[in-house]
Amino acid sequence: MDEKMMILKMLEEGKVTAEQAAELLKAVGASEAAKPHVPPGAAAPEADAGRQYRREAHTGASDAPRHNNGPSPQGEHKGPGFEEIAADLRVRLGVLAKELEPKIKSLAGTMAEKTADFADKVARAADPKPEGGGFAGEARQGAVYHTPPRHGGPLADTEHTFETVVTGTDNELVIVGHYAPVVIKGYNGDKISAKISCRPTRHDARISLVSHGSKYMLNYDETAFSAIAIDAYVPERMFRAVRVSCEGGSVAVSNVCADDVSIQTAGGRADVSDVSGRRGLIESEGGAISAVNLDIENMKIETNNAPIQLSITNLSKYGEYTWCVETGNGRIVASLPSAHGLGYHVKARSALGGVKIGLTGLSFLHNMPANTEARSANFDTCATRVKLDLENSNEDIVIN
Repeated sequence: MDEKMMILKMLEEGKVTAEQAAELLKAVGASEAAKPHVPPGAAAPEADAGRQYRREAHTGASDAPRHNNGPSPQGEHKGPGFEEIAADLRVRLGVLAKELEPKIKSLAGTMAEKTADFADKVARAADPKPEGGGFAGEARQGAVYHTPPRHGGPLADTEHTFETVVTGTDNELVIVGHYAPVVIKGYNGDKISAKISCRPTRHDARISLVSHGSKYMLNYDETAFSAIAIDAYVPERMFRAVRVSCEGGSVAVSNVCADDVSIQTAGGRADVSDVSGRRGLIESEGGAISAVNLDIENMKIETNNAPIQLSITNLSKYGEYTWCVETGNGRIVASLPSAHGLGYHVKARSALGGVKIGLTGLSFLHNMPANTEARSANFDTCATRVKLDLENSNEDIVIN
């Protein structure tokens, strides 16, 4: 059994991994290439010795000249036995394995990364992003498409249109998407009109728009679908609470007024515009956030590893605003209005970035590159006061 066969046998017995075996075979190949060249037709000394040993072991004959002091005993040979060869190989392989251990670990990590990248490419090729509509959402909304997990066999995508009348004004709207974009647009009316694009994984998959008292919501079993995209028009002023969320997709909400507004997404960006209310939450896990023309009294905006863009033109509905804005490794840019009777108290902290404040009429309580606090000179007497707390880790904070 030569060295390569020994390595393959060790692999079969589970003594080495496939990656280690590949490295060992490569090393053995390099060792063989370094052996002296034998001209064509000439037998290598090792081969001659091996043939002679096998012939002597079976027949007792030997090509070596005999001495005059009598014949050699049958079966006597001077070549190494199998056990000696195997023992020597085991020792050499042990030494080689120790020398190659760091390289093997590095190779295994590289192979794992390449395998994951290859699997991701295969998934994208097998389930490509549609060119328009359906699960791709609307490009102008900045929708992000994510390949959903497969819970079952492939079935035809389906579309549903729902419409229901909303009564009263003390209502709650709950919309939950699933691995596809969610777009909610408020309008001056009293009906919810929703177009739902689904990717079912079971033949008995069902989805419906239902109301339980004053609560309006989509009803479905998420295990029966691998993706649910939502495009809906809703009454802009008939809900006390609006809660929109999506796992694995983007969320876009516009033109809504409610006491409580909650917009959450995991794995996608959030685009929120022309929304007003008492309390607001915009939260994304790993997605960028864009907030335009918000007039919310108490506001929290949070993401990680992504930027936050604020563009506010008017803050006049409430007397005092409290906003907290936070991200991990993303830039924060806030464009804020300036008006008579509007005062700011700003706290901005960036661990490894810088803070730049371009608002006029502010007095700095302390002004350090990564930690700044400033407030309007007449803040306490302003008709509208805005307390703004911004924080990130590794990027700049810019306030204009």
